[in-house]
Amino acid sequence: MRTTLLGRSTAATLLILSLATACSKDATPQGTETTPTSNGSEIDLAVAFEGDGFSIQPPEGWTVDDSGSQGAAVIFTDDPVDGFQSNINVRIDPVPGQSLDNVIEQSRTDLAEAFEGYDIFVDEATTVSGLPAHTFEATLTSDEVEYHNLQIFVVVGDSVYTVTATAPEARWATDDATFRASMETFTVDAG
Repeated sequence: MRTTLLGRSTAATLLILSLATACSKDATPQGTETTPTSNGSEIDLAVAFEGDGFSIQPPEGWTVDDSGSQGAAVIFTDDPVDGFQSNINVRIDPVPGQSLDNVIEQSRTDLAEAFEGYDIFVDEATTVSGLPAHTFEATLTSDEVEYHNLQIFVVVGDSVYTVTATAPEARWATDDATFRASMETFTVDAG
């Protein structure tokens, strides 16, 4: 496994971000109607989180970190279970002159090189806000723990928006519906 993030695709960086974030945060008290953000404001869980050119609904009761931590535009985390916080993060990265196909091909390669046993079992085209997008669903091993993740990629102009949801494989069945419900609310400004 590579030891530097330089040269890695957005997909590999986001997956590393998901694993690092989930293992490093402490539990945060949760509200039932609003969720505090890192800048002291609160997000009404009845409405979506609005980021730079995107929106996404956080799962109810999850912590919202919009501080830019680890390069993510936003990170949603659940309470820790066995030392890991299931999480969803959104990252926006420059990909000047790159098509979605180029981003996806590079991501396949980089993820396979970065993670032991990285196995994509869903690799399909989709759409986000009427734009071409792509979905990966995969399993991988990191630090001898098996994880499951779901990623959505969409290129808008010279940027790729990547949404990544990650949980230990043993917890995936519990989090799967929550992940998908939140990720289905993801939209981007098409222009």
